Amino acid sequence: MRFIIAALVLLAAPVWADDVTDAIDQARDLYDDGQTQAAITQLEFAAQLIRQARGTGLQAFLPDALDDWTAEAPQSQSAGAAMFGGGTTVSRSYTKGGNNVEISIITDSPLLQSMMMMFSNPAMLAAQGGQLQMIQGQQAVLQANNGGVMMVLNNTYLIQVQGNATDADYLAYANAIDIAGLLAF
Repeated sequence: MRFIIAALVLLAAPVWADDVTDAIDQARDLYDDGQTQAAITQLEFAAQLIRQARGTGLQAFLPDALDDWTAEAPQSQSAGAAMFGGGTTVSRSYTKGGNNVEISIITDSPLLQSMMMMFSNPAMLAAQGGQLQMIQGQQAVLQANNGGVMMVLNNTYLIQVQGNATDADYLAYANAIDIAGLLAF
């Protein structure tokens, strides 16, 4: 009997949308009422919620600490176009003794456009002192003077592996990123 009552209560409960669809629905209502500025604000709110969710999802592709290293919790930052050109960045820092490595994944950013132009010209990368590498089947550059590793994936993600470490450390961390998962995300 309790099961039947519980089932009836659940069936009678309204179906609630998530915060994103609520904001979009509210923007539609405001737009229909002629309140265009308020509608824009609600749509920007919805877009920011989506960026935040995307950032949280991207954190899963950052690797765990390698042997003898420790890792901090992943961080995520998202901003609309009005803030620094927009985009989503997730990062995680790793330490071992006096060495540190930080991996950043950047997406939905105008910064990607300039990086894609550079990566489409390997001679330009080499002229800047970078050493071309293949990491998990993706073109990357090992920057000169322990500058880290940089790669652009699918014209969507800019990955930077940098800090105060050796080239071997940078390459090990670049190879530990879940690139296949990231490309499917």
